[in-house]
Amino acid sequence: MERPEDEQSRAERIQTAIAAVFFFGTFVTVCVEVAARYLGHPVVWAIELPTYCFIWAWGFAAGLADWSNDQLAFSLVADLLPRRLRLVLQRTADVLIVSACVAVLPGTVTFLSVQATQPNVGLPLSEMYGEAGVFVLFASVAVLRARIIVLSIAEEWRARRPVQEAREGTDGEAAVSHDRRRPT
Repeated sequence: MERPEDEQSRAERIQTAIAAVFFFGTFVTVCVEVAARYLGHPVVWAIELPTYCFIWAWGFAAGLADWSNDQLAFSLVADLLPRRLRLVLQRTADVLIVSACVAVLPGTVTFLSVQATQPNVGLPLSEMYGEAGVFVLFASVAVLRARIIVLSIAEEWRARRPVQEAREGTDGEAAVSHDRRRPT
């Protein structure tokens, strides 16, 4: 049986590889577009495809920082706040991010279903396939942010558990302090 860390690192590597493939696709199709324009024969699909590849690359890459709980943050003001207030603000922000991403999912599905019926300009695929990366972005950010919330609550609970066990006696009743100045 694999450990959760191994499964996480494998999923993170897969997510990184998928984002890299789409980013490479963006780069290659932009190069093809530039070369085709330089030669005087612009290609229509080389105009649309980089946009779709970039959206998909962005959708997969956006959640990569969430695996290690690393975020781009300007923490100058936050570092001045008390630790407890910082945690409350961080959890509030996480809940707002998850709520916003979940709230836009139905509208994104409606938008994609409308896009699926629209004619395309030159690609053999509908524009919906490219813009579906936006749905992947919102869904992955919501899931990974919810994961961060659950893990931070579990970590805080584990940190408090030894303190609570130390306060209880062996039979589960509160221990009596012999120091009258600091009751437990």
